[in-house]
Amino acid sequence: MSDNKCVNSQILSEKSSRPDFLCPEACVGGRNAISSYCLSTKNCLSCQCGTKFADIQRIRTQAQRPPIARSMRMKIENARRQEAGFTLIELMIVIAIIGILAAIAIPQYEKYIVTSKASGVVSNFKNALNQVTASYAAAAAGQTTASLISTLGANATDPASAGSPAFGTSGSACGQVILTADTISPGGPASITLTIPITSCQGTATTGLQGAIAAAASAAGYAAATASGVTVTQNGAIQ
Repeated sequence: MSDNKCVNSQILSEKSSRPDFLCPEACVGGRNAISSYCLSTKNCLSCQCGTKFADIQRIRTQAQRPPIARSMRMKIENARRQEAGFTLIELMIVIAIIGILAAIAIPQYEKYIVTSKASGVVSNFKNALNQVTASYAAAAAGQTTASLISTLGANATDPASAGSPAFGTSGSACGQVILTADTISPGGPASITLTIPITSCQGTATTGLQGAIAAAASAAGYAAATASGVTVTQNGAIQ
């Protein structure tokens, strides 16, 4: 077989104006002689004389289709590709990233919460100290403060100890501001001491909430508040 035609065959043009024309010259004496139709792919397909060109075109189309096994394999691969999820390595990478972020974020969040509570406790202490000083000044003018705690806020809560009042005249709740007296009048008392109990707080004197309150009080200039306490005398002096 040559490169351009089938041996002993008539080459038919796909652009033939006679679609029913196949190979009449091969049909001699009414015999159904076998001829060949030369495709553009240079492969010859056997056909009988009288076969319509449309049938030859169908045979040619089928010949150009990929093998069934290859077609099915491609469909299976495409289906698997569409249904594929995350690989184990991808999941492990995501888990590792989440773990790293959690290891950094969680301690920072806990530190923020502790610092916020300590700041709230010291803020309450400053308010109580200012109120005692102001009440002594009022007492010098002949006025009486019946209840320092009520003035400060009887319903105020301790930021370091949920459910505990922020101020009191006794107790040991973590972060509660304790005053040695609740009433100030022109006659006394001679002094009032304010303290912040921290022994019941989580941590130690240098770590955790206990350490955070001590550090915040010291930074505010009241280091003795978490130990012996800060005393306000009748003349308004702070010791």
